[in-house]
Amino acid sequence: MTERLIANKIIGVLWTYNSDVILLAKVIKCLMKSVNTAIVVDNGSRNFTKIEKVLKQFTNIVLIRLRKNTGVHALNIGIAEAIKMRAQWILLLDDDTLINPRILKESLELYTSLPENIRSRIATISLMEGIPSKWLQCRKKLIAYYGPWMFSGTLIKAELVSRYNILIRESFFLDQADFDFFWKIRNLGYYTTLYVDEGIKHRLGKPFRGPRIKIPLIGILEINSYENPLRYYYIIRNSTILLLEKKLSPLCYMMQLIHFFIPLAFVDGLKKALRTLVLGLAHGIFKIEGIIDPDIFEDKD
Repeated sequence: MTERLIANKIIGVLWTYNSDVILLAKVIKCLMKSVNTAIVVDNGSRNFTKIEKVLKQFTNIVLIRLRKNTGVHALNIGIAEAIKMRAQWILLLDDDTLINPRILKESLELYTSLPENIRSRIATISLMEGIPSKWLQCRKKLIAYYGPWMFSGTLIKAELVSRYNILIRESFFLDQADFDFFWKIRNLGYYTTLYVDEGIKHRLGKPFRGPRIKIPLIGILEINSYENPLRYYYIIRNSTILLLEKKLSPLCYMMQLIHFFIPLAFVDGLKKALRTLVLGLAHGIFKIEGIIDPDIFEDKD
């Protein structure tokens, strides 16, 4: 078995839902080079038997099976279990995210080298893929990052989550729950940080080659991220709620609205895109949270 990279007790929390089992095996193999234990919470997958078979190839795996898809509730379950197991750090991971063990090791070594008064204020360390050019001068450094960041590839101090009972917002079901979670941490006076290097490979959304739009004073906007109507609904509804709660900037809100609307209109048609947008806005304004029936986005004959 590969020797663990660091002395700190890291427990990985990974959630699965109808996972690509070939990719999942690669994810778990990579993950187990870096953590002491992995907790896998399955969100009612139809191919659970295949997922279970993959996990049996590895040791130190705890599998928790849910009977239906409960979204980010699965992460709350995994985090609670990791705290019971006395984790020092909790590493959140999607079932399609490959973690770079070397980058994870480097980030924690850098964290450990910091003075205690700084370490004590750091709550999370997020790894990233694709480094914006403006950050290249900060490569291999730990920087305070105040924007929203996805869960996958993020280390969270277990003691802080336990002390303040910081929960992921389950009523969001899926998208933007990370925005809300990191805002809660910062609102308590702690730093959310990024280790600036390409520490993960994450397959998010369906690849889409959309238009390249020239915007005066801004430059070329390339539209290349497609999310289906259901995901776009959650993005808009939950982002609208966060905007009204002053947890999300108007600029970030508008960028999301436009960024995902254009490819949705190209793939599913303008009518469906507009209908999804209006429904998401209406539910967000009136704070109608929870799981929505996906059939509502199907075209009626």
